Amino acid sequence: IAGLMCFPIVYWNYSNVWVTVRHVGHLAGDSAEYSLINSLKYLGEYLGGQFFFWMWVFLLPFLKGFRNLFRKNPDERTFFLLAPVLAVLVFFFIIGMQSRVEINWTFFVLPATSVYAGVIFTPQMRSITRLKMGVTILVLTCLLFLPAIEDHFRLPLSVNPFRRMAGWEEMAADLDKYLKTVEGEYYVVTDYYGTASVMAFYLRENKDIYVYGPGKRMNQFNLWAEEYYPMVQHAKAVYLSHENTHTKPPEGVVLDTTKLRLQMDPKNHATYDVVLYEKFEAPLYDHNGF
Repeated sequence: IAGLMCFPIVYWNYSNVWVTVRHVGHLAGDSAEYSLINSLKYLGEYLGGQFFFWMWVFLLPFLKGFRNLFRKNPDERTFFLLAPVLAVLVFFFIIGMQSRVEINWTFFVLPATSVYAGVIFTPQMRSITRLKMGVTILVLTCLLFLPAIEDHFRLPLSVNPFRRMAGWEEMAADLDKYLKTVEGEYYVVTDYYGTASVMAFYLRENKDIYVYGPGKRMNQFNLWAEEYYPMVQHAKAVYLSHENTHTKPPEGVVLDTTKLRLQMDPKNHATYDVVLYEKFEAPLYDHNGF
């Protein structure tokens, strides 16, 4: 049954030049030169991040479960719930030997882990369970109000969990001012899906945003030929890219150019180029990315 459920995924990858395999290979740094120092650094970040963000909550169930998992005749419930979790953790451990693993990449194992934790807790452990539930609720509540706390106390950038968002709202406001000067229909294009995501969140003009960059990973912001081409083929394009981008600028008739400043902190900033095209002569997504 599990094999039948996976068949559509395998077939889709087969029909799309095994894009998932190539994507994972890219994440694993298939073209990067191996470094022992970097490997230890990435593994430390991976293990530390997993432990402090969620493993500590399930520490006792994990220890008991993995001990049962390697017995001669493991409990069926343990095997069914924890074997996939262990496989995922080992898989990303291997990825971490070559490149950085983001903390949230393993979070899809949490449902199975939570179910198993509920299965093995016995009435004799109710006091521990209540303590852990209390601590978990407290931590989650603090995380819920963390944006308000950060906004009130203005945490130093070195310890600010939102430091990667610093300056983007202000730069989006500057881009909004520029977009108001563009006449006629237009859409926004960036050279990186992370930039597209942030702009989609902060831009008040709420325009369609796409990503240009042949050979890059697939994402929901790509210019898919089947869906988006009829909407954009006759419109102007506002192309936003980092001034030091490695993506070759697309061809087309340029109407205007300007620059925007991303002020990350008082000492550090980045510059982004804004190019207004009469028509964007860039190829739509060709399924050769990863």
